[in-house]
Amino acid sequence: MSTTYEHHARAPIALHLDAYRAHLLGKGDTARHVRLTASRIGKVMAGCFFATLADLDAAAVSAWLAGRAATSTSTAAGRRLVIDPRGSV
Repeated sequence: MSTTYEHHARAPIALHLDAYRAHLLGKGDTARHVRLTASRIGKVMAGCFFATLADLDAAAVSAWLAGRAATSTSTAAGRRLVIDPRGSV
């Protein structure tokens, strides 16, 4: 029998993003903030090919962000989403 952690680690990342979106709305965040946050997280997850929580890798996220910043034609676009490798946003 698998543990709850194993179950969540194997669940599609989209389910976790949906739950996070619901959490943000439930605590009263604006619809605009929720939409922007979920969109940005979704772009990172897709860009890094993360399918489950078990796939998450801070180094991959950092490399993906660095690649976007290096190819961005707008300096503002590269500053919109900054994730510290230690987990801070």
